[in-house]
Amino acid sequence: MTTAKPLARYSATNGALASSFATAELHHLMGHDQRGSQWFRWEPHIHAPGTIFNDQFGADSWEAYLSALEAVTPALKAIGIADYYGISTYQRVLADKQQNRLPDCDLIFPNIEMRLGIGTTRGNFVNIHLLVDPSDPDHVDQITTMLSRLTFRVGDQDYGCTAPQLTRLGRRLNSALTDDRAALAYGSQQYKVSIEELRSRSKLGCVSKQFS
Repeated sequence: MTTAKPLARYSATNGALASSFATAELHHLMGHDQRGSQWFRWEPHIHAPGTIFNDQFGADSWEAYLSALEAVTPALKAIGIADYYGISTYQRVLADKQQNRLPDCDLIFPNIEMRLGIGTTRGNFVNIHLLVDPSDPDHVDQITTMLSRLTFRVGDQDYGCTAPQLTRLGRRLNSALTDDRAALAYGSQQYKVSIEELRSRSKLGCVSKQFS
């Protein structure tokens, strides 16, 4: 299971979480608990089976994946489901949560990874993470709309940031790719976004930007 280390921990102080998710009330806000600040275990960056890149979970691994998350000690109170350019794995985990899995986890949110068209001195591209507040019941549709409005131009063709468009991009850049999954991964590897466009397109109530 791929995780970001060290595990991030956030405290509840002054009636709000010490993070961008001030609306995520974890039933321990100031005034409801006289013990003062408490520390909870968060994992804001964890991939799931089906992740686009380097999926090493194997076939039929969802049950083992969920069981591993449920067995973590101390319990994970918030989990950010990360994947490149989409939220399909987040939606799967959210559906499982709604079926009473991950009972100790109070907050599950999408962490959308992207690459900027900015290189580093080592020849890599800079990653950006979009952390999404899931308190809006319409947040999945809002994210889908935002991603569809992003564009990446190759030649005279613009490609949106959706699975079908990324798959088309992969096949255009490598016509030998006949497998949809391989074409999706290759298209995602090539797709780059700009800070300016993200700022313009992500002006939705559920999206906050964290740069890395």
